[in-house]
Amino acid sequence: MKSSKIMFIGVIAVVVLIIFYSLSSEQIDEGYLKDLTEFRIDKNDRFKNNEADSPFDKVNRAEFDSLSYFSVNPYYRIQADFERLGENEVVEIPTTKDGESQKYIRYGKAKFQLEGKKHEVILLKPFDKLNLPTVFLYFRDKTSGESTYGGGRYVDVIPGKTSCIIDFNMAYNPYCAYNSYYICPIPPKENYLEVPIEAGEKVYGLKK
Repeated sequence: MKSSKIMFIGVIAVVVLIIFYSLSSEQIDEGYLKDLTEFRIDKNDRFKNNEADSPFDKVNRAEFDSLSYFSVNPYYRIQADFERLGENEVVEIPTTKDGESQKYIRYGKAKFQLEGKKHEVILLKPFDKLNLPTVFLYFRDKTSGESTYGGGRYVDVIPGKTSCIIDFNMAYNPYCAYNSYYICPIPPKENYLEVPIEAGEKVYGLKK
């Protein structure tokens, strides 16, 4: 089983994230939409043509066309309050493989409002990758198992001192959504959002 490629992230992806997350709400314009569209096109190309970055085997890469997404909506690009959890508590997060878990640090909490409700989620960092500039929001929402992958989706977050941007337009599926060969962490229950997040990547195979 492969567990090292559960997330689509690399040097280019991190640079794009930094650019996206440095924007203010007023700067969500055609440039942002263009960059995000190009990022998605590049991801499709990597999944189809780059064996190292693709969760698909040779046969399925040949058949692969593109991923499906919700339309980009600035409403789902949220500035949240961020609180760093200083004790670096290590937790075992269950995975899609029965009886197997992965170690993470409960790095911080993010609080925000969406659909008229207050939400609080836990942001995690892999125990063996503490030098990563990003932390991860593993979440489920009211679309999970319907228009989005039932196992939940991920958002990469660059934390600030007291705030962070959670851009659900960048929500993506873990590799196990495409191939059961991969082992992926399951979102903790405290990250089950009781609202539909109609942004980011849809379930694989869903027609646009």
